[in-house]
Parts: sequence; structure tokens; C-alpha cells
Amino acid sequence: MKTKLFVGMSHKLMSDQIFEFDEVYESRVWGNMALDKIDPKIDSSEIEEYASMLVIEALNNKCTHFCIVGEPALVFYSWKMAKEAGFVVVQSTTECISVETRNNSGKVFKSSVFKHVQWRVID
Repeated sequence: MKTKLFVGMSHKLMSDQIFEFDEVYESRVWGNMALDKIDPKIDSSEIEEYASMLVIEALNNKCTHFCIVGEPALVFYSWKMAKEAGFVVVQSTTECISVETRNNSGKVFKSSVFKHVQWRVID
């Protein structure tokens, strides 16, 4: 069976995350509505509407898997509705690796690199 991942997040997936799926669909609703910047004053019924729009978008685009990150209530309602609609709900897990580099003068710079570990199925 072909797998198609629905993605709702504010950044692009890394290449090592994509190879596990036959196809990736990036949400247009997410981008058009800036759902990663939800007004903290709205009530849960409005957030449920946003979640419903995302699940409908995933259904319309024949996705098999569903991934969304961001505002906690939106994630909760989206995962709940996506599972009810028959999607495999997944979340990417990463490992934070601290990297030290030294310039020509010997000064050390530290940075964090996030490496994809797995897709965790949310049951």
C-alpha cells in the first residue's frame, strides 16, 4: 500500500524524514491560515474547527498518515479527529546533538543539530 503523509508544521521536513513515505503532502490550510500562530484568546470550539479543516484537507488529498505540530489544543483535536477518520497519526522524534566547532583563532562555537530518529505512531 502506498503511504502519503499529511504534514502541518511551520518548517520543512528534513530529507531523512521523507524517505519513509511514498509521498508527502504539505498542508495548504496550515500555511494559508497561519495556524502555528493561533490567538490564545479563542475558545476550544474554534480550535476544533481548525482541526476539522486540517483532517478534511488530509482526506481530500488521500493521505494515509497524519502529522501536525504546534499549538497544543490544535494538536490534541487534530490527532483525535484524524484517528477517528482512520489515519495513522505519527510524530517525528529527534535527537539533539551538541556540536562544537573551532575557528582559526581557536574560539569554540557550540550549536545544536537535530537528527531524525523515528516516526512514533500515536495510538
